Amino acid sequence: MSNFKLVKTAAALALGASVVTSAVATTDASAASKYKIKSGKLVYAKSGKVVKGYVTYKSTVYKNGKKLTGLKGKTYYKAGKKATGTYKGAYYVKGVKKVTTGTYNKAYYVKGVKKVSTGLYASKYYKDGKLATGTYKGAYYVKGLKKVTTGTYNGAYYVKGKKVVSTGLYADKLYVAGKLNKGYKLYKEDLYKDAVLNKGLVVFEGKLYDGAKLNEGHKIFKDELYNGSELNTKLALFEGKLYDGAKLNEGIKKFEDKWYNNAELADGTFTIDGKEVAIENGVEVGAKVKSVEAINAQQVKVTFNKSVDKTTAENIANYDVIDASLNVNTSVLDKSGDADDSIVKLQDDKKSVIIDLDPTNANSKALAGKTNYTVKVNKESVKDLAGNYVEAHSTSFVFADTVAPEVTSVKASSTGFTVTFSEPIDITNADKGIVKVNGVNVKATDITAVAGDKYSVKIAYTLVAGTEYSVYTAAFADLVGNKSEATTKTASISTDTTAPTLQSVTQDGDLVVAFKFSEELAAGTTAKIYRDATVFANNVTLVQDDEDETLYTATIPNATVAGVDLYPTGQTSTSVKVELSNFKDVTGNVTAGITKDLTLTRTVKTPVIESTKWDGTRAVIKLDTVLDSTSEVASKLLVTDASGAEVSGLTAEVASDATGTDADGKYIVITGLNADKEYTLNFTKGFAKDKAVVPNETGNYTLSLNTKSSALDKTAPEITTPATDISVTGNVITLKFNETLAASARTLSNFTLDGSALPAGTVVVLTTSVPNTSPVNDTIKITLPEGYVNADANYLLGYKNIADLAGNVADAGSKSITLADTVKPVLTSAVVSSVDGKITLGFSEKITAAADAAADFIVKVNGVTLTSGYTVTTDLTNTKQLIVTVTGVNTIGQTVTVTSINNPTIVKDTAGTPNALTGATLVTATQK
Repeated sequence: MSNFKLVKTAAALALGASVVTSAVATTDASAASKYKIKSGKLVYAKSGKVVKGYVTYKSTVYKNGKKLTGLKGKTYYKAGKKATGTYKGAYYVKGVKKVTTGTYNKAYYVKGVKKVSTGLYASKYYKDGKLATGTYKGAYYVKGLKKVTTGTYNGAYYVKGKKVVSTGLYADKLYVAGKLNKGYKLYKEDLYKDAVLNKGLVVFEGKLYDGAKLNEGHKIFKDELYNGSELNTKLALFEGKLYDGAKLNEGIKKFEDKWYNNAELADGTFTIDGKEVAIENGVEVGAKVKSVEAINAQQVKVTFNKSVDKTTAENIANYDVIDASLNVNTSVLDKSGDADDSIVKLQDDKKSVIIDLDPTNANSKALAGKTNYTVKVNKESVKDLAGNYVEAHSTSFVFADTVAPEVTSVKASSTGFTVTFSEPIDITNADKGIVKVNGVNVKATDITAVAGDKYSVKIAYTLVAGTEYSVYTAAFADLVGNKSEATTKTASISTDTTAPTLQSVTQDGDLVVAFKFSEELAAGTTAKIYRDATVFANNVTLVQDDEDETLYTATIPNATVAGVDLYPTGQTSTSVKVELSNFKDVTGNVTAGITKDLTLTRTVKTPVIESTKWDGTRAVIKLDTVLDSTSEVASKLLVTDASGAEVSGLTAEVASDATGTDADGKYIVITGLNADKEYTLNFTKGFAKDKAVVPNETGNYTLSLNTKSSALDKTAPEITTPATDISVTGNVITLKFNETLAASARTLSNFTLDGSALPAGTVVVLTTSVPNTSPVNDTIKITLPEGYVNADANYLLGYKNIADLAGNVADAGSKSITLADTVKPVLTSAVVSSVDGKITLGFSEKITAAADAAADFIVKVNGVTLTSGYTVTTDLTNTKQLIVTVTGVNTIGQTVTVTSINNPTIVKDTAGTPNALTGATLVTATQK
């Protein structure tokens, strides 16, 4: 059964295949006569019926009698032929299907329709029919998708679709990952800020850039100093300022041989390594005067550049204040030895002193207004704290005080008011000043000076405690007459019920005891000072301090009483008792007497030698303290010469001055030495004693002395009498000094006229005032160029740096001189009058002439010299003109010349010493 079925099935299949083949036969008929074309259709030749199915006839495929347009199998035909084209969503080539939607033959097709080869389709970019990556018509595409035209894409910058830069420069701008750089960026060793090269200074990654490049040299950025691109690490000077590392220097430091205070060149006084150092413009200098000023009519302040030794600074002999107004070098200091002598007081800053012309105001000595003064600090006088001498100094100034005194305070006490002013007050005049208390005038007799205080006046008035008083003052004059303005201040005293207390008892000198109280005391308090039964001071009245009203002193009058020494032999201190009497304050509150124990210590100090000099005949040794002139022990001086041999036949004495006056003083003067030698002076201890309570002996001193002439001269040259020693003759100025001058004295820059340098052409020479006598070359002759002074006038001649052969420099100075006109007048023009033919001569300045000055001129008309027939007279209307009157010759419209003769003698200028007309000057007249 199964086999049967298989056979049947196979037969059936064979039959089916035969039927299908017959229905769709597509092969050409074996005979052309089988088919034919009728009415455009393929039919059977015999029956004329349309051939069904596919039939190829004459290489043309027909379907159901019509030329096939469509598919036969998978082949595309059009009008019976295999065709190329699009059919039902596919593209065929010679009947073969190539593509529906996709790429074929470098073109892109959609449902068989070609859309694009290279270009855009549906906003996508194709190249050779495929989605492409690249630039097309100003845009950039990736796999056909447009990404950018001009802009950034995928880390690059594009312009019209073309990639121009990723990280780098384009159009001189920096791009990073296709974008304009933001912030700072280093590219190929150049620094960019944003997209352009950096400008100016900036720190980037810890380094300083100047513009695009690493900085070179020193520069400041944000207050820090860079050296190259790194912060500076050492001391460096930049634009005149010192930097320590990157910051401005702080404190005092030395750099390249100059001192700097903070960032600037040091100028002032500094403590360096524990030592006081004076510095000017960065350079260490010795002790010298820094400034001099008159602070009022009686006080001159001298400021030094270093702290100075109190003893030498307060020695009035070391200074001078000279009235130079009359050229007579008159000192205004009082050094007579009286109680009202001028004094010098060292100020709290230890660097300045005030010279007080008249500390007691007893002799009314004061500076005069509009007067020239010279203040001197003498050579080898004042010392600094290290013992070095302050450099000699001289300063001139014109004192002018136009400022009125002002009231600085009004203090009240039970007995009146103390009015203090800003400067010393002169109440010696009858009118004194005006005072009103509560509107009521105070009598002049109730206005008095305050002892020891010339700045204040005392106004006697009885005050009631707890009451406020109005104190009006006006018209108080200072020492040059400036009067105070009207001022009203209030003052009062409170009810004082507190008794004064003694706060301390101290020593203030070998024989002086100081008392400090809680307040000012009424007059009359006394002290008794004793040891055991010996009274060294009995009921000594306490003396109030000039500045501190609560400080008082008592002086022991005798250091030895009844054979008992205050300081026992061999002892430097002693214990005493100090007994105060009852004491009361100014309001009457009383305190019972007090006794205090006090240890007194005497001064123990070996005298110090300040200087050793040779004055030409004597050796002069100056010490810092006064010696007893009766205490010399000659055997304690041994003098040897350069060979070491002892020198005998000498005299050595204590003297009060450098000339050897035998009296107590600070000098030891040795006579009998020879000039032009070198000596060694050996003092052993005890040659002399000072004047202390218990005298101190001089010490062991070894001194070198040079008596050669080069060591002799320590005195600066000076103009002894300025009124006659400075003179003028014509254009020559002479300055006569008292000794031979060094060649440098003729340096042109040493002199000025009215503060300006001498004119070019000035000649300065040294000459001898009295020929063939000594000293030689003691005079400076200054010859000004001819024509420099064109009118008689006064000038201020200044001079400085005038040194002698030993190098001593004279004080700078000045003097008013009169210089005469030395400029000759010059003929400058001639004008012929068209009215009368007279010739008007013009000159460079005013002139004078005798009645007829024709002899001084040569007049020519048309080249012909006039030998007579003309006069030359003054022009009454113009002193710079002369009139030439010509007779017998026509000058109008002619060529006229006038010439001054070679040496005119008649026409002169109007100077004090007339200058004759300049000769050989020709002018051609103009017609007018």
